[in-house]
Amino acid sequence: MQIASLPDNDIVWVDSPAKINLFLHINSRYPNGYHHLQSLFQLLDQGDKIGVKINNTGKISIKTPIAGVPESDNLMFKAARLLQQHTECDLGADLYVKKDSPWGAESAEAPQMPRRFYWF
Repeated sequence: MQIASLPDNDIVWVDSPAKINLFLHINSRYPNGYHHLQSLFQLLDQGDKIGVKINNTGKISIKTPIAGVPESDNLMFKAARLLQQHTECDLGADLYVKKDSPWGAESAEAPQMPRRFYWF
């Protein structure tokens, strides 16, 4: 895991690996709404970068180059909100995405949140 901090604005940046689905087949749907998937994917050497800056407002915000995705639908935002609720933390976070992976590749931003950033 590579972590780099930029001291001028206290943002911690982390590499977030990306993958490309070589195929994705939806087999069925579970009663909870999730899908049973069959997939073959390739991890990429190139990926995105995610950044976190802790704030004292208690609010979580996200800044991403991908327009049109409301925070309520963004998996990285949801993961940060769940971490905040689970830890009963009063601090907030400003989340940043630098899109370095090819468009169409899936990045792993949401799973990185709970593992890499703890502010409790």
